[in-house]
Amino acid sequence: MTLADPIVILLLFVVTFVFILTVKRGWNKGACLNFPPGPRPLPILGNLHQLNLKRPYRTLLELSEKYGPVFSIQMGPKKMVVLSGYKMVKEALVNQADAFAERPRIPIFEKFARGNGIIFAHGENWKVMRRFTLTTLRDFGMGRRTMENKILEECDYLIKDFESHKGSSFDTMNMMNAAVSNVIVSIMLGERFDYEDPTFLRLIHLINESVRLSGSPMVTLLLYIYTSHMKTKKMSSKSCFIDLNGSSACGRLIETGPIIYKAMFIISIHITVKPHVDHE
Repeated sequence: MTLADPIVILLLFVVTFVFILTVKRGWNKGACLNFPPGPRPLPILGNLHQLNLKRPYRTLLELSEKYGPVFSIQMGPKKMVVLSGYKMVKEALVNQADAFAERPRIPIFEKFARGNGIIFAHGENWKVMRRFTLTTLRDFGMGRRTMENKILEECDYLIKDFESHKGSSFDTMNMMNAAVSNVIVSIMLGERFDYEDPTFLRLIHLINESVRLSGSPMVTLLLYIYTSHMKTKKMSSKSCFIDLNGSSACGRLIETGPIIYKAMFIISIHITVKPHVDHE
């Protein structure tokens, strides 16, 4: 077997793959007749070669000037619609919120969450979960005013942290992530973390890592070629969760903070369990 043979095989594979994609796109052309205008994509790459990957918003703004406030691009094999401008975004996400309430299915979440829970649910299941969550939180006094107070309180901490740098340059990403996370934590557990708390920083790191991996094409590929060597990473993730759950800070909050969950559990039992009636 000569060196040229693997190269020929690889080229044949690439040509065949591109041909299949082109034919498939031709079959689906009828379904995309009403798709918004946009730049012509390349096979496999789509419009990735046109994007400024460090500042993609700049490329999208330039495309909106050429194709209008509603246009389409192709990220690899995935076609997407881009909305540009306040009026168009408001029209889609506010005036027609129900039509745009769905989101793309992420394979890794589909694999492990199976579409359950308010975060990973889709369609009618998500609507039911959302209604139940909002109703339950309102029953315990959670409303817009409560949320606003939590946000304003956290803004004070964030401003003080900004002022502590005394005009010197600094990265705001970690602070903003911590501030948003603290609003959620304070609502759920009744307390907030200091921005430099090791447990809090580890929690944010794990969340950011999960988001990063969920968007990684390699993770999606590995879901289809899962083998036993991946169990090590799976056990490592479980260990991270155990370490986080077993820390003193989290343990203290879980024991003292979530009164709302305990009360909700008691009320749900009271409602669902029928009282025993003796018939004499």
